Amino acid sequence: MDFDKAMEYFKKTRHKAVIVGGDRPDIILAALETPTSCVVLTGGHYPNDILIAKAEEMKIPLILVKEDTYSTVQKVDQVIGRLRVKEEKKITVGRRLIEKEINFTLLYKKAGLKKRKRR
Repeated sequence: MDFDKAMEYFKKTRHKAVIVGGDRPDIILAALETPTSCVVLTGGHYPNDILIAKAEEMKIPLILVKEDTYSTVQKVDQVIGRLRVKEEKKITVGRRLIEKEINFTLLYKKAGLKKRKRR
């Protein structure tokens, strides 16, 4: 997929998570230019400083994983499956689980990021 096709595709969906190879700056940029909730960068490839700055400016989290794109999509599918997260109760439970299980202080420290205050 090239930049133009990615933009066309990404514009169709708001509040999405984009899973893309970390070595695809064109697709990462397309994701950052559209309403995106987060970008998962696969293959253990760090994005360049321009993309990191753009993500920070747009307040879009970049998540780096070691696994390849296919394996990452498979894992996400296993966790989420066909679950529809439209009910407030499910969202609340999901948020609590994430806050409980993820050490955000350590995550931000390892990533060299400052923790933002919640709105």
